[in-house]
Amino acid sequence: MRKILGLVFLFILSCDVDEQVSVSLPITDIDMEVPTITINQPVTDSIYVTGQTIDFDITASDDLAILAVFLEIDGIEIFLSNDMSTDSLITTFQTNYAFDSTSFCSSNCGATTENSFIVKAWVSDYAGNTSLDWIRVEFNYSESDNDDSQ
Repeated sequence: MRKILGLVFLFILSCDVDEQVSVSLPITDIDMEVPTITINQPVTDSIYVTGQTIDFDITASDDLAILAVFLEIDGIEIFLSNDMSTDSLITTFQTNYAFDSTSFCSSNCGATTENSFIVKAWVSDYAGNTSLDWIRVEFNYSESDNDDSQ
């Protein structure tokens, strides 16, 4: 009888099911949407005087996370944002960037050229997808009068 009770006791112990904890992740590896980016300001064909500051207003969003936002004028990169210092993934990014055209025009604008430049902004997301927005900006170039002979 003791043997039978011992076997029953061992059988009950071996049938004990461990409690399982399921963990669900808040994000998925599947990228559902392509990121979007919009240059809200300035508008296409804006004209600026040399030395005037351009206030860029750019919005980017994605369903996973924004890895970086780039801004360039005529192939020259003037701004890069990659703030991944926070612990959370950034799904919406808003930036206001003041661009001083004085140093840009001293090397890229001329009195006899058109001075029309393409401004591109693009965003890259967590999965490596990119989106692009672009506008055309024109600088009315004028050199300062440094003639002190008068």
